[in-house]
Amino acid sequence: MTTLNNPMPAHFLQNFVFAQWYLLDLETLEVGVAASLLSGENGAGKTTIFDAIQFVLMGGDQRRISYNAASDGKASGRSARSYALGEFKENDVTTFERESANTYIFLNWYDHHQQPYSFGVSIHATQQSASIETRGHIIKGRHVSEVDLLSSEDTFLPWREFVDRMKLTAKEYRGSMSYEMIDGARIMREKFAEMMSVDQTRSGKIEPEMLVKTLSSALQLKMDSPIDSFIRDFILPPEPIETEQLREDLLEHRRIEDEITRAESHKLAREALITEADKVTKHRTDAHFELWVSQEAEVARLDERNSGLEDRLDQQQDKLEEAERTIKQQTPRLPELKKRHEEALIAWQYSDAASLSKTVEAAEQNVTQATTRFAELTTSLRNTVGEITRQRFADTLDITSFEQLAERWVECSDLLARADVASLSPSDHENTAKVTADLFDARPVLDEISTRLETADKHVSHELKQITDDGAALQSRVERLKNGLSDIHPSTSLTIELLKQKGIQAVPVCDVCEITNSEWQEAVESYLGPNREALVVATEDFGHALEIYEATQKQSPRIRRARLINPDLALRENKSPTVGMVSTLIETQDPVARGFMNIILDRTKMAATRDELRRERKALMASGLTAGGATIGGTSQIDGLLIGKHAKAQQLERLEKELDSLARRVARLSGPSTTLSKLNRQWAGVCAAVNDGAVALQEQSQSLAACEQTLSHAREQLQPLTSEDERLKSAKEKAEQAHYNCNEKITQARSDKQQAEATIKSLKADLEQVRPLLERAREQRRHTEASELHDMNKALERWEAYEQKYEGAEGRYALIRNEAEGKKNTAREKELRSRGDLHVKVIQFTNDFSEDIANRAELLGAAKPENDDSDAYSVIKTDCTDWVERILEAQLLDHRQAAQEAAEQMEMNFRGIIVGELQNRFDQMRYTFQQLNSVLKRIPFHDNIYSFHFKLRETESLATVYEYITTVDREQAELVGTLFEKDSEHPALELLKEALISGDDLINEIRDYRSFFQYDMKMRNPNTGEERRVTEMQSTGSGGEKQTPAYIALAASFMNVYKIRENSPRGASLVLLDEAFNNMDGGNASGAVAFLKEIGLQLIVAAPPEVTLKIGKEMDQIYTICREGRDVVIDHTKIFEGGHKLIDQRNPVYHPELVIERAAELKAKAETITGV
Repeated sequence: MTTLNNPMPAHFLQNFVFAQWYLLDLETLEVGVAASLLSGENGAGKTTIFDAIQFVLMGGDQRRISYNAASDGKASGRSARSYALGEFKENDVTTFERESANTYIFLNWYDHHQQPYSFGVSIHATQQSASIETRGHIIKGRHVSEVDLLSSEDTFLPWREFVDRMKLTAKEYRGSMSYEMIDGARIMREKFAEMMSVDQTRSGKIEPEMLVKTLSSALQLKMDSPIDSFIRDFILPPEPIETEQLREDLLEHRRIEDEITRAESHKLAREALITEADKVTKHRTDAHFELWVSQEAEVARLDERNSGLEDRLDQQQDKLEEAERTIKQQTPRLPELKKRHEEALIAWQYSDAASLSKTVEAAEQNVTQATTRFAELTTSLRNTVGEITRQRFADTLDITSFEQLAERWVECSDLLARADVASLSPSDHENTAKVTADLFDARPVLDEISTRLETADKHVSHELKQITDDGAALQSRVERLKNGLSDIHPSTSLTIELLKQKGIQAVPVCDVCEITNSEWQEAVESYLGPNREALVVATEDFGHALEIYEATQKQSPRIRRARLINPDLALRENKSPTVGMVSTLIETQDPVARGFMNIILDRTKMAATRDELRRERKALMASGLTAGGATIGGTSQIDGLLIGKHAKAQQLERLEKELDSLARRVARLSGPSTTLSKLNRQWAGVCAAVNDGAVALQEQSQSLAACEQTLSHAREQLQPLTSEDERLKSAKEKAEQAHYNCNEKITQARSDKQQAEATIKSLKADLEQVRPLLERAREQRRHTEASELHDMNKALERWEAYEQKYEGAEGRYALIRNEAEGKKNTAREKELRSRGDLHVKVIQFTNDFSEDIANRAELLGAAKPENDDSDAYSVIKTDCTDWVERILEAQLLDHRQAAQEAAEQMEMNFRGIIVGELQNRFDQMRYTFQQLNSVLKRIPFHDNIYSFHFKLRETESLATVYEYITTVDREQAELVGTLFEKDSEHPALELLKEALISGDDLINEIRDYRSFFQYDMKMRNPNTGEERRVTEMQSTGSGGEKQTPAYIALAASFMNVYKIRENSPRGASLVLLDEAFNNMDGGNASGAVAFLKEIGLQLIVAAPPEVTLKIGKEMDQIYTICREGRDVVIDHTKIFEGGHKLIDQRNPVYHPELVIERAAELKAKAETITGV
């Protein structure tokens, strides 16, 4: 293990391992030094190594990777698939090194505690598929070596076998190693950056997006970039301020001002609307509070049930402990008592009264056996009845048959509970007759439950299967979207696959188009309807595709919905769309798609208002209203958006939410479904156990009574005994009783233990069922309480009224819930009727006063009966109340001012938002430069100290805003109020207001704190005090003078990314530079490398051989890469101190005399030739 020459502990890259990457089959490059050089001619393969490292750090996201980034912006044509398969082009012929590939790229690191870790990616690619499988891997506690990637046959492991191997290795390491597999590029980037960070604090966490951006930019960096733009783009994060909401607030304020000036009529009509809107609100509020009461009752019921179960569980635990103590105490006594009993029995048997006693004993034995049998039947019956009465259905899933079953089950449980099987006693035959009679009365209910149980089981199972099937279908759509495919109709997918099998590529037009204005997205897509999925097929393949489609659709009607775009017609219309038409909203680079969209949309005009829509023969509004064929109506209903990458992301998010909802429903159904199925299978036996047990118990009670009568008669015949017989009998009876009592205690204790254990198990199962239901009920109640309609005081008042009403009633919480649920449903029905009445009145009102109503569509939309928005009806009431009150008070002017103040209230604290956000960003920018300058100050470059500087741009508007931002006190800014005060005391406020309203370039500049400044660097010689600005050097300086500051700035950008600060541990600091230092002289190039190392960066530099002499002095090792055709050779040279000296001996930068000697040689040679 090698360590870097850093003053503070830091992460460093030890090596990286490649398997099946381009022409490299298996290679490990050790880079655990401060600076490594990859040297080789162009095309040797240096950049392929950098592309591999990029691929890992960017999480395998090929959209973010610029392969061969230093190639002057020219597209390389490379991809992860071509690298994995070893795609090789020679003499204009492309071949592949591999039929399929299991590619691995791993970066092995040590952290700042010298602990190893590794992360990387695996790629599976085949020539038969254009797609690849990419997985991320993280190993903590060890490095990945070449051996880890090979099977016993020396072939490369498929990625799943590699995962299994790593998991097994982690088990063998017993906690000192961990392994994690990752899917998804974004998650990979985040996880890899987290591993590279010293910690997850703000000062130590490496931000993944900044890391990949800076690494990529460094590889594409042009060293002659202006320093101002370099600092702005690569050192300072964008972090724009969000102003859109503020702009919307401003526009809304102006709209309110305009509306306030209208209307002094239709008072009675508006009052009627207010009355009707109040009814809707009242019924909605009533429904809300009744819903809360029902939920509160359900929580109380379940909480009561939970507490009762917990109390019973405690009692049964005590009973179990008591039984175990009895068994422990009495069991050792039993053998001795048995012996005494046997001895006393023998003595008694030889007495005169023994014969008579045998008759009594036989009768007593019969009574004992009958009593025992009675006890057995009683225990069995108690257990069966207990199983029924303990079963509860807390959640009936809103399924009617299940609810009916639960109601009958409660009734049955009550009947069985009233039978009181717990009171059965072998000594109380009258009570036994009563209990069995009560059990016989429960037979009809038990039989009815059998039917209802079967029905409920069937319905719940069907519901579970339906939701499971829906979830599977939804999951399939989600997987398509995750794989980058559109959520298209199955018929379209089948057609694409059909044509693909015939070698014809077909792409849905939605995949090659974007809608440029998100506000129009839904309107345009619904207008297009199924045309969004129309398939784009190349002109040369269209005839064959049409032939295949025609033949197949006859046999497979499922594909008839699919549509093929006729390229002959579409290409004729491939032109720029007409200004003002809906087609201008579509952006595409595909000529067939462009023409197709023009055919459909280039005659449909974009209408901004309803008046415009009415004037056009064919037009579309962003709201979805469309005109055509002399009618106006809505567009077709669509299930999600398809066009463009953002649409896929939105559709994926929507479908995943639906999938989560289905998963929660499945989880809710699974437990009850299992319970119902089990009960349905066992119910016949349960019923038989109750009915047959009652019959058997009744018969056994009668038998026991007969045995007791026989015993009584036998005892009467037994003559008085002699004193000795009496003594022997008494001794025998005492011994017998003592033995019996002990044995009975043990038997009873064992029975109690068994019963307690069974009851404890049952109670725990009940608690496991009740507790999630209780938590779900509480969550539903919390959701209701979060509603804007909720008022806890009013809710509690209503609850207390219910509690008083049902105080002392059995099952009062269920009664409260049921009544509240019924009242909630009644209130909702009334609300729906009031919505309908309101809708009719609003339609009549808007027709009667259409010329005076500016928000006619808003009122009609709010009054729609299907509108469930809680704010909708307050819109109507607020609008109408505002009119009526101003008319009644006849003070229109005063009320206009009041409304204006109400509107302005929405923008309170505006200044605080703008000032606070910008001040924070200005402070953070200053802190960033302060930290960077602090580090640069101690690391001179060629005896010069570089530092970052900034100054305010000479733009009057920005200067005005900046002056306000930096001079106003922050607390004052938060308290001064609204931006819309008439007497704004600072001109910046008016500028901000106008900029927000107009949305011009100024607001974009204000949003980006970086726009306020010009950025520069200064170079200062501490010995002479001379200072120069980098902007001057870039315009007048030499090549080295121009490029040196760029490397300083580059170093600073990485210092910012890697959070390199003074006197603190560091995370990773890897920098990749491709074709760097090519245009710098040796001294500046070597100095630049030394400077980057001194900062603490770990460098890997790719450069041609001629650069080696320039920077070799600062390199710790050199990999020389040579390629001849398909053969790649990598030679490794480790440079020690002696090697650096040898390099320096031939470097004219360090030995100027070499130049003089060479000049003398050339002069002498010239003189010889000329004879001078």
